[in-house]
Amino acid sequence: KESHVVINETMGLKEVNCDLHHPCYPQKDLLVKYEDRDFLMPQESMTLEFSRGCKFACKFCSYNVIGVRGDYTRDISSLYNELQENYDRFGITNYSVADETVNDSVEKLRLIAEQVKKLPFKPDMTGYIRGDLIAARPEDRVYLEEMGLWSHYYGIESLNHEAAKTIGKGMSPDKIKQGLLDVRDYFKQSDTGRYRNTFSMIAGLPHETTETFIDGLKWNAENMPEEALVI
Repeated sequence: KESHVVINETMGLKEVNCDLHHPCYPQKDLLVKYEDRDFLMPQESMTLEFSRGCKFACKFCSYNVIGVRGDYTRDISSLYNELQENYDRFGITNYSVADETVNDSVEKLRLIAEQVKKLPFKPDMTGYIRGDLIAARPEDRVYLEEMGLWSHYYGIESLNHEAAKTIGKGMSPDKIKQGLLDVRDYFKQSDTGRYRNTFSMIAGLPHETTETFIDGLKWNAENMPEEALVI
């Protein structure tokens, strides 16, 4: 059919390159409105977006919206209404945050926490947290706890300093280790006492040896025995 969509033909196949011709970023209106025919139940976990795009550019990342500049945060004024409506209509309180980096901005976290605190309930959220940022910025953990985002996925990748630097993560491993322990203790001592993390590592980075990689695994096993590990 006739369409304004740009269609490329490659080796006899037709494709639409949305990243090039129809980008969905930046986008301020990230409001999602569900319908009765979605048949949502209270125990379900819905996807929630606070922003699109990532200001970082990790060397291994193949995502296209990286290294962005400026504020890509959603229209915060609609966030309260989205969460409240999902609660009133479906009893939904669980959310998986789709942001590439939830804690990319302290101001973003502060604005979200302000909206969440207006709700008559506290949501349960999970999302990707940049480990070096939350280790370096104590205010991150405060706002994340106020938001109800107590389940964290940390892309640490390596606890070998030289290996981590090759992919653009240069914080001292000792600082990251202590920072993550402090974050864990902060959440477990909060009013809810809830905390879970998934610790992600990459095997085979430059400068990483079998010994240093295993040392990283041992540290995780000794200090985060109740948490998840992904390699």
